[in-house]
Amino acid sequence: CLNPMTVYGTNKLYIEKLGLYYSSNYEQLSENKTFIDFRSLRFPGLISSTTIPSGGTSDFIPEMWHNIKNKGHYECFVNEDSRLPFMAMPDAIKSIIDLMKQEQSTIKSRIYNVTSFNPSALEFFNSVQSIYPNAKLSYNINKVRQKIVDSWPDNINDSLATKEWGWKPNYNLNDTIQNYLVT
Repeated sequence: CLNPMTVYGTNKLYIEKLGLYYSSNYEQLSENKTFIDFRSLRFPGLISSTTIPSGGTSDFIPEMWHNIKNKGHYECFVNEDSRLPFMAMPDAIKSIIDLMKQEQSTIKSRIYNVTSFNPSALEFFNSVQSIYPNAKLSYNINKVRQKIVDSWPDNINDSLATKEWGWKPNYNLNDTIQNYLVT
């Protein structure tokens, strides 16, 4: 997972490395000796109650929600066992605010994973069926996208964010569906 194979992943890693470089070496490179306060969050897939997903590889869960809500069915492009970490949008915003509130001296690692829950496609569908009991799910596996999803971690360790600045999500899978998406 730290050797990304997609353009998106390699660019994220590149920016993180640049941020670390300039935050630790800027004093040596600059006459004004100003420190760059670099902080970075690695988000899982994000689920918004209002924004329609734009077709990203990790969008199978948010696409499923919006399609079932609006059309009653979803044709999933990955298999039922595909599992990725996700987070409700309010928790993503909360994590940004929480990290930015921290004193610079408490930020040791500078790059943090944050996450909340990691359902499989089928587990998410089963949870959605509690709201939409007539919902239908079918599968039309896209081999290229499935291969990408299979190359990603199915869970994220966010213990560093928890340890260094007290990260804790407000929404788990059930809360995301019942208290965020439905409202």
